[in-house]
Amino acid sequence: MQRRTTGRGLAAVLFTDIVGSTAIAAEMGNTRWSELVARHHRIVRRTLGRFGGHEVDTAGDGFFATFGRPADAIRCAVAATEAVRQLGIEIRAGVSFGELETTERKPSGLVVNTAARVMSVAGPGEVLVPASVREIVSGAGIAFTEHGVHQLKGLDGEFRLYKVTEVDGAAAAPPLEVEEASERRREIFPSGVGRRSAILIGIAAGLVVLITAIVLFATGREPAGPRASARLTGDSVAPFADETGRIGRRIALGVEGRVDAFLSYVDQPIAAGEGSVWVLRAPRLLNVDPDHDEVRSTVFDIGFANSQTVETGADAVWLLSAGTLYKVHPGTAEAAPFLVLPAPPGIVTWSFALDDAIWVAESDGTLVHMDPRTGARTQSETGLRIDLLGTTRRRLWASDVIEGEVREIDRATMLPTGQPLRIGGSIDGLVGRGDHLWVLDRQLGVVTRVDVASRAVSRSVRVGDDPSGIAVGEDAVWVGDVGGSLYRVDVSTLEVERIPVGFEVLGVDVDVASGEVWLYLGAAVAPP
Repeated sequence: MQRRTTGRGLAAVLFTDIVGSTAIAAEMGNTRWSELVARHHRIVRRTLGRFGGHEVDTAGDGFFATFGRPADAIRCAVAATEAVRQLGIEIRAGVSFGELETTERKPSGLVVNTAARVMSVAGPGEVLVPASVREIVSGAGIAFTEHGVHQLKGLDGEFRLYKVTEVDGAAAAPPLEVEEASERRREIFPSGVGRRSAILIGIAAGLVVLITAIVLFATGREPAGPRASARLTGDSVAPFADETGRIGRRIALGVEGRVDAFLSYVDQPIAAGEGSVWVLRAPRLLNVDPDHDEVRSTVFDIGFANSQTVETGADAVWLLSAGTLYKVHPGTAEAAPFLVLPAPPGIVTWSFALDDAIWVAESDGTLVHMDPRTGARTQSETGLRIDLLGTTRRRLWASDVIEGEVREIDRATMLPTGQPLRIGGSIDGLVGRGDHLWVLDRQLGVVTRVDVASRAVSRSVRVGDDPSGIAVGEDAVWVGDVGGSLYRVDVSTLEVERIPVGFEVLGVDVDVASGEVWLYLGAAVAPP
């Protein structure tokens, strides 16, 4: 029976698949391989959404998608190639452009066959295009190198192919080293009895790393093995002047030691406000007086925990370490426990948000509301998985990292309201101001804006390869990057400006009263 054609038109076609999938599946086993493929699909689908791609089909471990413009297909392919490396895998991709025949079933035609055959020639991490596509995207900020002349199976004639080497001034990253890829795959575990179990397994494994780091920190010993080159740093804080685009005078914190492991468990390591800058440098809270370059350490030991954060507001400094919330006097730096939550069975994390009220949540869904001055307390069981809390104008939001969504919580009933807002990816930072909620995905290095009034989720914008934290000011959102850059995202247009800093940016915050941006800096680096 002949298929009925419903339309024709010009389109770009993208095909991808995982390189060496058979060997990797045998290495990991069926269950862990299925988990890896599921994560791969989530990453690629999110990337398709960023670049306006339309998913047509998935065949095992590959994708077939269409785009209106070939430049968008190429940008998507390169971004996806680099994003899936967090899983310890490489994908290959082929892009073609031409007349697409749309049938009752799915797009077809010569352009589809060409993209599939071009992809089959590509090596690990390569994005290939035929010469015709290279000519079409000339001037689009995409650079190529010759890949040779190939006979493509099932197609007449020879095709000169080109490999994408640069997109918008950024060189395409090389494939992972074999050992690094294997190590990343070893960290992928199945979800077991549920997605919540997967994150708890990850936290448990992380706690082992944290305890090891604490011992090394206390003894001054360096670990053996491939990670023995991890750095020692002398940290500092510095203001950033938006009008000049430069950091101001660096104020040394006077501490030495390994910070990498500790920062993995700190949601917000720096808070600017109440006349000082505060740095959470476990097991101490450091108080920086910017007027006198004086650094004081709090006298109480906050210890180490799997979730810590520091915030300023309501005439105090607030430090959450595991289930204990400390109220710190901004003048004397004296601290006292303000809220102590009993430790529930199992492994949980805690999150914190502050507006005109204090909000503390346990990852099992317990939510506590407190008056910051009187200490009056209300508690609710939301029934949600809560990994992070954020506030906008008169609204409270909770995020679920695994599901990749945020949910509004009614401030009066302290129960979820409305439908979840699907963000996708990983939600590693959640900050709000006015009617906008901002979401940071550290794995993909992107920021997404949510208009809470219309519940519209914006396109995601790129903010570096290793973002460390996010803060929101009056007209810009600031994202630090451990690679040595600060990113400024315009709150209205979503235009992104990369500002080379020359030091690892371990954290960023905005003093709400003055609007001043403060950076927590690590070792000197050469920014990309």
